[in-house]
Amino acid sequence: MDTVTLNIGGTIFETSRKTLEVFPETKLANLKTNDSAYNKNKDYYFFDRNPELFNNILDFYRNGSLHFSENICFASIQQELEFWEIPIERISPCCMKVYYKYDSNLHLHEEIEKELSQNFMDYDKLECQRSPFVRFKRNVWLFFDQPHSSLAAKIYSYVFLLLVIVSFIAYAMGSIERWRVQYISDEEIAYVKNNATSLPGLFVLLDFNNPKLMMFLTTRIIDPLIIIRSACRIFFVIDFLFHFSFCPRKCAFFLNGMNLLDLVLVIAMGVNFGIDQNPNILLTSQAAAIAYSIFHTINFLRILRIFRLLKQSNGLRVLLMALTSSIKPLFLLLVTFFLASIFFGNFVFYAELFVPDTFPNVFVGIWWAIITMTTVGYGDNYPKSPFGCVVGSLCATCGILLLSLPVAMVASSFSEYFNISTNREKMLKLRKERLNSSNKPGKSSQVWPIELTESREMHDLKGNKQ
Repeated sequence: MDTVTLNIGGTIFETSRKTLEVFPETKLANLKTNDSAYNKNKDYYFFDRNPELFNNILDFYRNGSLHFSENICFASIQQELEFWEIPIERISPCCMKVYYKYDSNLHLHEEIEKELSQNFMDYDKLECQRSPFVRFKRNVWLFFDQPHSSLAAKIYSYVFLLLVIVSFIAYAMGSIERWRVQYISDEEIAYVKNNATSLPGLFVLLDFNNPKLMMFLTTRIIDPLIIIRSACRIFFVIDFLFHFSFCPRKCAFFLNGMNLLDLVLVIAMGVNFGIDQNPNILLTSQAAAIAYSIFHTINFLRILRIFRLLKQSNGLRVLLMALTSSIKPLFLLLVTFFLASIFFGNFVFYAELFVPDTFPNVFVGIWWAIITMTTVGYGDNYPKSPFGCVVGSLCATCGILLLSLPVAMVASSFSEYFNISTNREKMLKLRKERLNSSNKPGKSSQVWPIELTESREMHDLKGNKQ
């Protein structure tokens, strides 16, 4: 029998050439005595590979099936398969879950690395070295755009977020009657009540039976709230102007959604501030009234400025990534939910067909199904017949089951992303400590040739030191 001796990492394996030729497309099936791996003196082929994994490789030739233990990293398995020229598809189905898990984790690692290590807009390094003014502009840009660039920038970012919250609270307090004062006299209101249809501006919108509308159209916020709002407006306008003025690429500045939002809010605040200085224009110009209403409504978007936290909190960014990765299953779940709502809406309508005072049409039934499946239960519509109650029970049970699915889905996805992100930060911290310790004066320890993947924070810190 023609035997073949293989020295794999110091371990001797013997098998027949016939066994190796079972899969002719692989490396072992094409061994020749003139190969560089062949040792003529000892009559064996030497390969500096993992002997433990080679047991699985050799069993593949003997049995025709390729199996691996679950406790082996698939990266090692993949390297061995590539070296021995064995396709991944040869792995037995029972062990493919190791490959799928590895492939999924690799994809998550790449996605997180791309998101958390993405480069921000920055000035040219050579220009910064040549010009002190360019270095100054870069420092100002980092101060406003990158919270991790310095301690002052981090403090400023927290002040910014605090003022976002304060401005939103002041905006919300303006809807409370006790924080408003009347600026239209009772005589003017009585005159408007008798002549509203012939008057311009906001007067045409007056509904004397709607206290909320009357409050907004006949009163204004008190002076302390005006001062707080004005201070916040000035701060946000200055922040936007500096942020834009020191941006290295002005055109690319508005490609960022948060910067575009800032522009819209600054315009809205400017229009509202101008009209607030002369509120009587609202009573005489319908166009001004409409513009004021639109831009005043846009102002509630200011709370979205809080998403600047994304530059400080990797946890929030990981959460958004987890939600993004779950869009497809969530969309399918949403479609299933609305199909179930339509089904139960029709079902309950016909179940209550002989009850005269419930569910006048199918659309009311669909509304009831949505409210019931989301466990809100306003109580404005509900079944009264026994058959209708059975439909209601099934609808509520179906809703609980459907709503429990996205929670588990998003939680599982977030857990995977968060664990990988946490491990990444720990590894970057260890590598950074290793670099710092090796750069200490008088220390002669060898620096390991590790290629670092810098996070945005490390990039900022190194940029400031230069």
